[in-house]
Amino acid sequence: MRKILGFVIVFITLTQSAFAGASLNFSEKVKNLGTIEQFKKFKWEITVENISDKPVSFTKIKTTCGCTVAKPEKNTLLPGEKTKFIVHFNSEYFEGHIEKLIFIDTSTKERYVLRIIANVQKSVYLTPNRVNVNTKDDYIEQLIEVKAFNNPEKVKILKVNLPKVKGISYEITGNRSFVLKVNPSEVDKEGLKIATVILKGNYKPLKLFINIKRAKLYTVTPSDNLLFLNIKKGKSYTKTVYINSKERFNILTKKSNVPFAKIKEIKKISENKWKVTVVFDSSKTGKMTSGKTFMTLKTDNGKMREIKLAIVFHIIK
Repeated sequence: MRKILGFVIVFITLTQSAFAGASLNFSEKVKNLGTIEQFKKFKWEITVENISDKPVSFTKIKTTCGCTVAKPEKNTLLPGEKTKFIVHFNSEYFEGHIEKLIFIDTSTKERYVLRIIANVQKSVYLTPNRVNVNTKDDYIEQLIEVKAFNNPEKVKILKVNLPKVKGISYEITGNRSFVLKVNPSEVDKEGLKIATVILKGNYKPLKLFINIKRAKLYTVTPSDNLLFLNIKKGKSYTKTVYINSKERFNILTKKSNVPFAKIKEIKKISENKWKVTVVFDSSKTGKMTSGKTFMTLKTDNGKMREIKLAIVFHIIK
């Protein structure tokens, strides 16, 4: 009977604690600074009130980054008392979207979380600063603009240094803008290319990233991924895919490069289509219970020397 009574008391206590209201009321918990200039410092003042019937102390304050410092003007608040909570944030080391958290622990065993959100940009920056190009695309013209937080009229483009890749050119259309021109059919080198925009005056050069991605010359049906999900350990499973291309090709590979996936059959359906059957042996994955890897098939076609089949697996007992 005592055990039951003790359990009931503990349960009631935990329940009351779980549903009890917060002891402190913060005037703000999220500060969205919007788009801000890099190297700027910000001060965020929050009013904190003790809305409980007992004193509350701040026992620990932790931030996710040294760029953020938080401190209350008063460490202990009596019931009904208010204080200022000051947060300082320095944007010097960041660029792009950021989120910073402040964790506040109190003597009441409660934890409060404050959040700062911002999009940090350099004082002078390109928009967009990245252009993605697929070699399968048609001719592309992309307007690139130079933006400035202060005195934009003083900013002027002197020249644009393009990567030495055939099929890429530009035309300056104003003091702070130019058009990037890409003819994918002429591009002979894929990968990430970097153009440098030189500005007049004491400004650092700006970088424009041009990502040229070669279009796949083949498709895999019914899926690009061979999915072996929620399968039992120690069992073997079979999947069949069809590889199609507008190009004529022969698959030269006969043996899999993946230890737990075996090629059971490779069959030519036509000059442009092959059937591939793969056996997945879950007993050979070792301690791995899930993952993703690629089976590589070599071909005799110079345009698509390799075909990659993604093998995704998840093993259950």
